[in-house]
Amino acid sequence: MSGISDTGIEKDAFHQALLNRQFDAAKKLLPKVDINSKDANGNTYLLRACMNDDIDTVKWLIQNGAKTDVLHRTGRNLLFIAIKSKHMDIIRWLADEKLFQGTTYNGQTPLHEAVSMNQLDIVKVLVGAGEEAAVQNQSGKTALDLAHQQNDKNILKWLLTNKSFEILDEAIYEEGKVAHLQSYFDKYGYEFLNAKSLERNTTIAEYAASTHQIEILKWLQSKKIPVDTTLFLELGNQPKQTFNLLLVGETGVGKSTFINAFMNYLNFNTMDEAEHAKTVHSLIPSNFTVTDENFVPQLVKFGSDINESVAPGASATQSARSYVFDAGDVKIRLIDTPGIGDTRGIGKDEENFDRLLTVIGELQDVHGICILLKPNNARLTVLFEYCIKQLLSRLQKDASQNIIFLFTNSRSTFYRPGDTITPLKSILGDIKAKPPHIDIPFKKQNVFCVDNEAFRFLIAKRSNIHFDDDEKDNFAKSW
Repeated sequence: MSGISDTGIEKDAFHQALLNRQFDAAKKLLPKVDINSKDANGNTYLLRACMNDDIDTVKWLIQNGAKTDVLHRTGRNLLFIAIKSKHMDIIRWLADEKLFQGTTYNGQTPLHEAVSMNQLDIVKVLVGAGEEAAVQNQSGKTALDLAHQQNDKNILKWLLTNKSFEILDEAIYEEGKVAHLQSYFDKYGYEFLNAKSLERNTTIAEYAASTHQIEILKWLQSKKIPVDTTLFLELGNQPKQTFNLLLVGETGVGKSTFINAFMNYLNFNTMDEAEHAKTVHSLIPSNFTVTDENFVPQLVKFGSDINESVAPGASATQSARSYVFDAGDVKIRLIDTPGIGDTRGIGKDEENFDRLLTVIGELQDVHGICILLKPNNARLTVLFEYCIKQLLSRLQKDASQNIIFLFTNSRSTFYRPGDTITPLKSILGDIKAKPPHIDIPFKKQNVFCVDNEAFRFLIAKRSNIHFDDDEKDNFAKSW
């Protein structure tokens, strides 16, 4: 290393200064020593500080350029070393800094490691810092599965309590409510049903009653869980009308983000209200990159689901799935479909389209088709035009009167359609002039412009990305 003499005397002085936490003296020696040099056992200054449970020295070394990707001879990184030694201050700081999020040791995530050690306090810290309880280890087990396997009732109950609001949302908003809950009950039994959500301070039975989920209440009753049966008389014979809305768009247009944002719009009146809630609602996992205040790209992840790909450049939604939302006296079913122009090729597009037609065939009515577009896409693909024509050819012609156009990411175009409007109108004219000869209206009444950046702000904020007040105000306007 240029400019570094790194003699034994200087190394000893640097080591001694660190041991005594004399950081001013250590700083003066930095130009003469290699902060990442290793001792006879292969340990750097940072590894030794971590093993010695010296949080102040760990912080100082990292802030002064010590490499964090160093491994102990056992293969453990700093976070796994701290977990193994139960060094809580270091665990808490490393987890909050997210320096090792997504790392593994012997096929285990940090959360799996904490569960395997029966360390509830460490589990709480890791989950609080964003570790996902739904992530599987190399054996295909989640942290919940591992706690259940080890019969650690304390960790199992806490994880279920922490996750129960998410399970409830999935059950209530997705199709197959009872089957979804049954799968958790089959795994975790009454520990799951009796868990009280930290988010809502309520059990499944209490929440199902408050949201009038008759189907779930009847299922709970079959499991001998006390429920408020007066609701059966009040609501059981008054089913809400459900409106089915199909979401269609090219890959990357933001259908999944729109559904996540839509759910939060229903639950929170303002972005400020959502920001100060304990949890942001997220039905569909995703990831995105945001630049922090130092212009360093940061990958933000939320959720985990085999139906959603989070690989860079990959088509996100893997198969059609529907989500049901209460909206006053009616219900709205949003049917999320794989994007047109799948990154895996035209063969996958054809397969996706066949699945879409199967979903439509299972519905008694399709009340609306929502075509999502980016506002500044001057060239819509031939494949997009083909899929729209094929879709309309399978529906009655009057379905064209129930088509709406939703432009995403539209704050940049002042919440108006941008360059996309020219090729879109050309396609609509072609559909009218040629088979299937359908006149699709494109008017102010059936065109909507949104920007779901406020939802991304909420997710990024919970991943410790900092925004100033002006930036926050701009995001709030799009709510």
